[in-house]
Amino acid sequence: IQQWAGDFRRRHQARYGHAMDLPMVLLNVRVKLSGPAAKVQFPTFTPTPKVESNEVSVHGYMQQVPCLWRDSLAVQSRVPGPAVILETVATTFIDENWFAEVDGYGNLLLEYEPGAI
Repeated sequence: IQQWAGDFRRRHQARYGHAMDLPMVLLNVRVKLSGPAAKVQFPTFTPTPKVESNEVSVHGYMQQVPCLWRDSLAVQSRVPGPAVILETVATTFIDENWFAEVDGYGNLLLEYEPGAI
């Protein structure tokens, strides 16, 4: 700690042109460690079918759009917008020219494709 205090005082002197002769308190120490980590294995995703269709306001116009339960989408499912993906804790709206694709872990990957529809 004495070396750190000396280093701090020297750097303070170099930056600000003076050194203060006051007691120092070490408030925070940042440590960075790295090393090999075990590979994480996520479970693969298995869907259970649930599909609905509802009237939804899309850009101010009412349209019938598919309303799909997220856990019903199979891996590599590609859902074109407009569509709604439902789940217990969220609702995802897929707009026109957008697609949602389900990866192997059940994540929704959203992709914009201009002029796709």
